[in-house]
Parts: sequence; structure tokens; C-alpha cells
Amino acid sequence: MTAILGGLGAACCWAATGFCAQSASRRVGELNAFAWASVLGLLLVLGPLVVSVAHDTPSAATVRALALAGVMNVTGLVAQFYALRIGRVSVVVPITSAEGAVAAITAAVLGKPLSAVAWASLAAVILGVGIAAWSDPGRLRTPENRAGSRPVLFAILSALCFGVGLAVQGKAGQTGAIAIAIAPPTVMGALLVTLPISASRRLRSPRGALPSLLAVAVVELLGFSCYIYGARDSIPIAAVLSAQYATIALAVSVVVLRERLSHGQLFGYVAIAIGVAVLAATG
Repeated sequence: MTAILGGLGAACCWAATGFCAQSASRRVGELNAFAWASVLGLLLVLGPLVVSVAHDTPSAATVRALALAGVMNVTGLVAQFYALRIGRVSVVVPITSAEGAVAAITAAVLGKPLSAVAWASLAAVILGVGIAAWSDPGRLRTPENRAGSRPVLFAILSALCFGVGLAVQGKAGQTGAIAIAIAPPTVMGALLVTLPISASRRLRSPRGALPSLLAVAVVELLGFSCYIYGARDSIPIAAVLSAQYATIALAVSVVVLRERLSHGQLFGYVAIAIGVAVLAATG
């Protein structure tokens, strides 16, 4: 139950992150949006992080694992921000939700065995993502659609990076303070994105996008907190359920943004939903 609650809590938070990130990216660009969100997130987590490290210093192996998770998250977010800026929410977010399947597979490689049923459900999720991604007519390059397949390709890259990062972060964060486990994405974001573009004087003013950027920072940290809480019970279940922010984002994009889905996309999303439900039920 802990893994289910943590995963669903993270899903709700990260669904909000996707829409806020899209809004901020279209105002200041994806790299600038991520840079400012990292700075704001770092300011929010810095106090608890310092206190936690002083009270219970993590081992060198834990620090290395969390650093790797941070790098993977940074790469995944930059790819996702770019995909969202040039593509549709109903295409990009469901593809990136395959991160849950990637995380479950990575966790199995790291020593968390999965049953045959779980592997079959993961296969259904991956198949569904593939069908949904390549059934989108907007992926073709036309005079009206200059982005072509780039949103799909960057969304796939994002899913791979997110998945590996989630598995490593979940394993490293199973003990110790949550503040330490959730800090790497913001710390590495500030180091790898904010500092370089600031040094090159390409960091644009966040004016006009500040509310969206602050929202990204807050809900991203809340999402990671929920995920780590759930991963301490089961990394595969927490990871796959947390990735269902796509279901929430899809519903909003169709109902509110009135984005239309093809029959292939609908079939793919049904396969994803079934695979996720079976995996959550079987553990």
C-alpha cells in the first residue's frame, strides 16, 4: 500500500509539473526554464539537505548513486522540456511515462527480481508506448509541422533517462533522510545547466514565467518525496504508478486543451493502462 500511495502521489505532482514546465518553456525556452526551476528547487531543499547531511552523512557509494540519478534526471528533463515546447502534450507525456517500465527493468537488473507476469505487463506498457508514439499523425514532417518526429524521439530519450534515474535514486534513497534522496535533481540541474548558461550569459530573465517556474520547483520536489516514500516499499510499483502522471496529463490535454487522439494512440494508451494495472496488482 505504501508503494501505491507514494507512486500515485508522485503521479499527481508530476502531472502538474508537465503543464507548468510547458508553459515556462514556451516563455523563456526549455534550458532557461529548467535552469531557473533548478535554482528555485535548490533554494527550497538546501536547508533540509544541510541539516540531514549534518545529522546522518551518506556513504560515498550513496552519493555516487544519487549523483548519477541527478545527471539522468537532468538529461531527461531537458529532453522533455524540448519535446513539450515543439510537440503536443498528448504525444510527449505518454511516451515519457514509459520511464516507469524502464525503472522497473533497471531495478530488476540491480537485484529486484520480477515475476513472469510482471515482465509480461512491462512488455504491454512498452508496446503501448510504441503504438501511441508512432500512431500520431503529427509526427510526420509537413509544411504545417516542422518538428516532424523530433518530439517523439526526445520523449523516448527522456523516458530512458528518467527510468534509469528513478531506479538508481529509489535504490539509493531506501535508507536515510528523504531530503538527501530528493536533492540530486536540483543540485545537478544547478551545476550542469544553470551555471554553464549563466557563465555564457545566455540565462534569460524569468520575468513573466516566475509563477510557472516556482510551481515546477515545488511540485517536482513533492513528487520525488512521494516517490522515495513509495520506493522504500517497492521500486517497480512506485516507479510505474508514478509514471501515470501521463494518464492525468492526457485527460487534461484532451478535455481542456482539446487535443485529438488517433485510434492508434487510444489503443496504445489502453495497453499502457492494462500493463500498469497488472504490474501494480502483482508487485
